[in-house]
Amino acid sequence: MISILVIFCLGATIVIILSLSTHAFAVIFHLCRRARLHPLLGWGITMLAALLGWLCFYETRTDVLLLKLAATLNPFNYTFSHLKMAISSIDSTELFVLGVFILLSITTLFIEWLSLLKTGEPYSYLKKPPVLCLLVILTVLLSVAKKNDFIYFAF
Repeated sequence: MISILVIFCLGATIVIILSLSTHAFAVIFHLCRRARLHPLLGWGITMLAALLGWLCFYETRTDVLLLKLAATLNPFNYTFSHLKMAISSIDSTELFVLGVFILLSITTLFIEWLSLLKTGEPYSYLKKPPVLCLLVILTVLLSVAKKNDFIYFAF
């Protein structure tokens, strides 16, 4: 309750409150569930909560946020024709960037899985100094070239 009062006293907008609420829901769900979930289902719920939390945190206009949430949560928006339309709207530069990020994500998940399998710790391979140097270099090379108004990207 005190956290909610602090959020309102700091002048947080509804999008921040929705973002924090999504995160809180995910934590409460994880702590309170009685039945064990299949790991893939648990992973999917976690990814969905992270996506919704990020959407709520990133979008600063409440009216646009509500439209995006309505579009995201409507199961009838996930059709093959919508998928074809979304894919056709991606130009070649965006497709290349998307491919690079998907490849990096798959590689990271594979290294995390391999590390967990071999060492029992999910990030042991990713914490090695040469890998950390490579990740810093990739972060700089793949960073956005133009200024972003979103405060967490303005570094």
